[in-house]
Amino acid sequence: MKKTEQNIKSNGWKKTIKKIFFKGKDSFANVKESGRIAEMVQTSDIWIDIENWIDRTPHSFIDIFHVPMGWNTPLFQRFQHLSIQAGNVGGISFYGAHPLVDKDIEICEFVTPTLCIINLDNYEVKKKLFEILDRKSGLKIIRLQSIDLATTIDELKAFQEKGYAILYEYIDELTPQITGNIPKFVFDRHDYVLKNEDISIIATADKLFEQVKPYRTRNMDMITNGVDYEHWNLDRNLLECPQDIQDIINENKIIIGYHGALAQWIDYDLLKQIAEDERFILLIIGYEHDDCMKESGLLAYKNVKYIGSKPYSELSRYAAFYDIAILPFLVNDITKSVSPVKIFEYMAQQKPIISYALPECLKYESCLIAHNQQEFINNINNAIELRFDEDYCNVLKQEALENTWQAITKKTIDLVEIDYNNQLRRIKEMDGSDLPTEKTTEVLTVSTPPQEKVFYRALKKIFWKIPIMPAKTKERFLFNVKKTLKPSLLSYAPGEHAVPVNTGDDLVLSSAPQTEHNSNQQKYIEQILSIPAQDVSNYVPITETPYDRQNGDNKIIAYYLTQFHPDPHNEQWWGKGVTEWNNVCRAVPQFVDHYQPRLPGELGFYDLRIKENMMRQIELAQMYGIYGFSFYYYWFNGERLLEKPIEMFLSDESLDFPFSLCWANENWTKRFDGTNSDILMEQPKSVESYKNVIHDMVRFLKDKRYITIQGKKLITVYRPALMPEPTEVLQYWREYCHVQGIGDLYIVAVKENMVELDLLGIGYDAISEFHPGTVYTNCKNITHDIDYVRSDFSGEVFDYQDLVENQKYFKYNLPKLYRAVMPMWDNTARRNNKGMIFQGATPTLYKQWLIDVISEGKNRSDLDDQMVFINAWNEWGEGAYLEPDKKYGYAYLQATKEAVEESR
Repeated sequence: MKKTEQNIKSNGWKKTIKKIFFKGKDSFANVKESGRIAEMVQTSDIWIDIENWIDRTPHSFIDIFHVPMGWNTPLFQRFQHLSIQAGNVGGISFYGAHPLVDKDIEICEFVTPTLCIINLDNYEVKKKLFEILDRKSGLKIIRLQSIDLATTIDELKAFQEKGYAILYEYIDELTPQITGNIPKFVFDRHDYVLKNEDISIIATADKLFEQVKPYRTRNMDMITNGVDYEHWNLDRNLLECPQDIQDIINENKIIIGYHGALAQWIDYDLLKQIAEDERFILLIIGYEHDDCMKESGLLAYKNVKYIGSKPYSELSRYAAFYDIAILPFLVNDITKSVSPVKIFEYMAQQKPIISYALPECLKYESCLIAHNQQEFINNINNAIELRFDEDYCNVLKQEALENTWQAITKKTIDLVEIDYNNQLRRIKEMDGSDLPTEKTTEVLTVSTPPQEKVFYRALKKIFWKIPIMPAKTKERFLFNVKKTLKPSLLSYAPGEHAVPVNTGDDLVLSSAPQTEHNSNQQKYIEQILSIPAQDVSNYVPITETPYDRQNGDNKIIAYYLTQFHPDPHNEQWWGKGVTEWNNVCRAVPQFVDHYQPRLPGELGFYDLRIKENMMRQIELAQMYGIYGFSFYYYWFNGERLLEKPIEMFLSDESLDFPFSLCWANENWTKRFDGTNSDILMEQPKSVESYKNVIHDMVRFLKDKRYITIQGKKLITVYRPALMPEPTEVLQYWREYCHVQGIGDLYIVAVKENMVELDLLGIGYDAISEFHPGTVYTNCKNITHDIDYVRSDFSGEVFDYQDLVENQKYFKYNLPKLYRAVMPMWDNTARRNNKGMIFQGATPTLYKQWLIDVISEGKNRSDLDDQMVFINAWNEWGEGAYLEPDKKYGYAYLQATKEAVEESR
């Protein structure tokens, strides 16, 4: 009955009756099967398993794709990928199965530890699941796609009233050419969603995003499709060729491949031109969306091999045998709105990509763009050679790694979480109720503030009319009553209010701000006003017993930023005299007890062009047990940035302190001041450029102060995933250094967040952590627990105390992994209200973390030395430093010294 009601609502009585008449037999069989499953639902123990799974699987959100789209569909698309990847970014997922494609799923099936495929086509199953989910607290996301032909506005409202967050993914134009007949309610729902800013919207293409922006000012983003890099990054030389294309491969022709939907937006005339060239075989994989391919005459060409559709699990093995990959989509209103999944899959397989000038393909350097059929053919000829071009293949690889489904999912969930947290905060501000410390709010409906309720307003009106005391006295009396009995009433602050004024005769109302005091704002003001004062409660003075290194002491290596001096490039980009101190000085607290601004202590706002400043840094480091500095080294195919301090250090042996280099091999962007990621200086991606960096490093490696591990010179690579042909590059470095008389290298790769590479297998000697990137996904997110002063805070806040007390830095491990520690982290100086903050950091907690990792290192047998990296010595703009500051004095240095000494 439920389905019939939905069909009537969507298609009308006539079409519904016609459907029952023509499909009646199958429909009755389905009804019978559905009834059988409904009986199972009432007696099955599976619901206990599901509830236990929810309660026992660690998660920060529940992702629910509630429409039964089916899991084993001909096209494995965005909705399935996000359900899979939710588990990799801290969530668990329910995905709607459909009996036509998921025949073996009667109620549900757990396909991964964080993903449950469930038969939501069955009304009783769906009802039972949501009875469980309704009881669960925290962030629950109903994920809805624009092409959903089932979910109504009323259902969305019902979800919202129960506390679910709604994520609307605008993935295609709403047109019958894609989805067939579209009921009117789908267009109505689309209009409703666009205008409801409490619903998060993701558009997958610029054209779609431009349609969204006029309707809202927040809670929206443009996030393209992506790729499961590990699934698609296959080496055909290591694969067994699928039997049904073995004969095709044996013809030894150039294989031009396409997989995906075969529909009217394909340029079949172009494909016929390609098929006329005897050098090529056109291998087509996919399902026929319509009859256009059959009617085109394409299949009559002997060089065209159409092998139907393949399951997603097998498709990458077929595509690995392409020589060239194409996207022959005509440019029209439909395709201008498409973010083609297949281009990212082609990138991961490092196949040359030829496409027409689709807006979403123009974004990528790896796509060879054609504006007509002749250009398309010409690009195919160019691609024949590009197959073997290292630089081009590296571009393909890099663009694939930048667009993984895991990264796409993280960005998508972040949007929903930010809005969810903002809604919680608005509720708290409006009704003053105490919210749970975890994400446990079950209903996100905004309650009416007491001040706006009729009863409250009536009482207040009566109070002001009783002639018992002057108006000013009444104001003070009312304030004190609220403060004593219900302080939450003081936080009510709408734009303008009527304030009573005593004119001598009758009490009249004038428009003026009410004296409704906000205690949180008052505390914030007090905090700001206290900044110039010296708070000695946390201050630790300089030590009287300097550190004395002993055999076996851990080597504490602190990263060192050289951005504290004017640099010609920065001055060109930001203005005369701009350094990192400009960021540090502009920081403001985002909430009460947020430690900003962070002002330097003894060393002041130093200039690293002055030798005496670096000399004093070295003296302090030696006094407190720092073994050496790892200087960030900025090199862009021969051009240097921020080089003056380390060049001064290299040329002056009186600055006697161990050091090494950490090559920051990434683009230099506007993230310097937290604005955006526009590239200011690009890091070349060629193998040759990556090889050549060692030619400049050699000067440093030859210095007697350079740090060694078992006699080998230590080099750290900050972004190993960006290195093209790493095995070849690293081997070149080693051979070149031998020729230069330097000896062996000890090359450490930083473990990058959300990038999985066999770093030891490709030639690195060891791996190091780099926080917070390596650890934050395991941390307790307390963003929604904070009472922010500013309403537009859109960053994240994590619990430093929880991180240390629960040793969440040991939640993962890798072979030959050198641990790292961050004393603090707060990059709001750079990112302002979009920063990441680890709240609650203290010298005591930092010391415990450092002791923990030193102890763990001593118990490992796979490390070549006892070494811990610290982020950082002086990252003031990221709130990560050991240097003395105004609040703590020398406390973090003292904690470092004590940790090393107590770990002997």
